[in-house]
Amino acid sequence: MAIFNGLDTGRRLKEMLPNVKLVYLTMQSSEELAAEAMLLGASGYVVKTCTASEFMLAVRSVLRGKSYICSAVSEDKVNSLVWERKGRSFHKEVTPRERDVLRLLVEGRQMKEVGDILGISLRTVAYDKYKMWEKLGIKTDAELVRYAMNNHIVV
Repeated sequence: MAIFNGLDTGRRLKEMLPNVKLVYLTMQSSEELAAEAMLLGASGYVVKTCTASEFMLAVRSVLRGKSYICSAVSEDKVNSLVWERKGRSFHKEVTPRERDVLRLLVEGRQMKEVGDILGISLRTVAYDKYKMWEKLGIKTDAELVRYAMNNHIVV
């Protein structure tokens, strides 16, 4: 039987139970590992040297639908690594039409206007937008705009 590390185990758990919330409790205060955990579907990353109250704060945050990175790890660095790694796979995951939809939405156009420009229905524009949210792990329009700017989809 193969031996799995925590990241592999978490990935497999998320495949079997996609709605499960994972909080990693680890000895590793590594931004790279935290970013990898978040990319694989973790909601939290806590180093064992953090206080018990910080661990409880992480659990409460995750239960409220938010992510949590403990203070022993640079949250800014983790977020930067996550965005960078997601950016590398952007062009493989997102279709050309989705890129067009994203570009027009980020320019500030309404979904109906995007549909008119691209010759597709409003429903198709909405589907493409939410499909990108799912693919990129994005939950708000602001995150979608930030992602497009960070990855030079718009200037």
